[in-house]
Amino acid sequence: MASDSAKKISVRDLTDHLFDSLQKIKKLNKECVVFPGHGAGSPCGKKISSALSSTIGKEIMNNYSM
Repeated sequence: MASDSAKKISVRDLTDHLFDSLQKIKKLNKECVVFPGHGAGSPCGKKISSALSSTIGKEIMNNYSM
């Protein structure tokens, strides 16, 4: 069950937070190593590579979400 504070956040608010986060990530050094939060084939990661790590630069080039 969601808490009362979670119910007050709109889809638009969440979208804005995600956009802002991606803008910050894109400013990081392109060689910065990142590790997946979900594995390939998981419901949350249907298009995730099976690689154990990547870089910000690779993700900007290859990740449709970036």
